[in-house]
Amino acid sequence: MDKSETYIKMSDCPEIQEQRNYSMPNSWAGLFRDNDDVFIQLKGLRIVWLPRQDQLQEMLKEVNQYYDTWVVKLKRFYDFAFAIKADSNTPDTMEQLWLAFVMNERYSKVWNGEEWITS
Repeated sequence: MDKSETYIKMSDCPEIQEQRNYSMPNSWAGLFRDNDDVFIQLKGLRIVWLPRQDQLQEMLKEVNQYYDTWVVKLKRFYDFAFAIKADSNTPDTMEQLWLAFVMNERYSKVWNGEEWITS
């Protein structure tokens, strides 16, 4: 599970955070789990959900009918990963790569190293 500063920053966007509802545990700060979900508390009361790879993959089911099979989904993922491999903002982990793929497919956004921008 990626808990890097980059992944936290990438996950901390409305498009991803609106996918999960959560309540903060009593008097706890830092990293915590709620069932199978992982959250991190940032400064103050700001809580960020850190999606796992399987949760990111699940988000693609809502995109289009051409994702009906894993073969097609993996082919599109491969094409995406190959296309960004020379980019200076290439993801460091599989979670970052899957998140970038989800943001590109669902919202037409790319990570510029600091924030999601419309591609």
